Amino acid sequence: MAKVIIENATVENLLGQKGYTVSVTSKDASGSEKKLYYKIWSSTPQLQGAKLEKITGDLSVRLEEYTDKNGQPKSVAAIHVNNPIFDTADAPF
Repeated sequence: MAKVIIENATVENLLGQKGYTVSVTSKDASGSEKKLYYKIWSSTPQLQGAKLEKITGDLSVRLEEYTDKNGQPKSVAAIHVNNPIFDTADAPF
């Protein structure tokens, strides 16, 4: 299985009791900033709003559908991370 490393992520919201959505800000080829979102599946408690220096885990990508603000159906390739290992910015080590 492919591994992924996500650096400098911020926990955006909870996905029930089994996961989180995190975001990372990066620049695209034209130089404009873009937020990338990842779904992290873990029962690690109390990460809401945390700054995560590094997340390492198993990568999977799934096609998901949703309805946008204008009521139009959209498809997106959602990046999921299973079996994550977290390094937080405020860890004592």
